[in-house]
Parts: sequence; C-alpha cells; structure tokens
Amino acid sequence: MIEYRIHISGFTLLEVLVALLMVALFSSVAFPAVVSTLDRLEHTKRQADALRVAKSQLEFHLANAEYVDGKFEGGEAGFQWIAVIQPYSQAHEKTDSVSMLALRRVHVQVLYQGEMLVGLSRYRVGSTR
Repeated sequence: MIEYRIHISGFTLLEVLVALLMVALFSSVAFPAVVSTLDRLEHTKRQADALRVAKSQLEFHLANAEYVDGKFEGGEAGFQWIAVIQPYSQAHEKTDSVSMLALRRVHVQVLYQGEMLVGLSRYRVGSTR
C-alpha cells in the first residue's frame, strides 16, 4: 500500500503566541518613548507659536511706546498676552535726569492656559509728558 503524506506548511499556535508576545513587549517599551517624543514636539511647536505672537506684539507696542504707557492685554491664536510699557526709571526703580526724551521699557509675556511660555523685553526712546 502506498502511503501519501500531506504536508501543510504554516506556523504552529505556539509560534504565533511567541510572536505576539514579542510584539507586545516591544510595543510596551516603545510606546512611552513615542508618546514622550510627541509631547515634546507639541510643546516645542507651542513655544515657537508663542514666540511668534510675542514678537508680533512687541513690535506693535514698540511702535506705540513713544506715546503710551500702561498695561495691555489680549489674545491671539489661543494664547493670552500681556504687554507693559513703562518708563525706564519705573522699570528699574531709578529716577534719572529729566529731559525731553525718556527711555521706555516694553515687556511682552505670552501665556498658554495660564503658563508663561515666552517673555520678551526691548527699550525705546520716547518723549516725556
């Protein structure tokens, strides 16, 4: 009698389970690293956007610093910003000589959900009143 053998190729259940276990272990190690990297990427993008808003507001308030003092607040692109224009003597608690021109400090802070991300300051010569 002739015996025929049928040979079916494939993986055994044990091999499949070992492969799934290896994938699960690799995923559990890689997942926190991927999440951490994505969080850092999002934070870096948010800081770059906040810097853009801060530069924009700083330039705007520098243009008005010659004539205006005070605190200004607003929002742009999901950020809150605070701009403060004050004479240099108030910013540094000095009272220097009185002249027709005064140095003014313009400081802008940009916040996201109450957390300060960026703060920029510049000085401008303005007229005294």
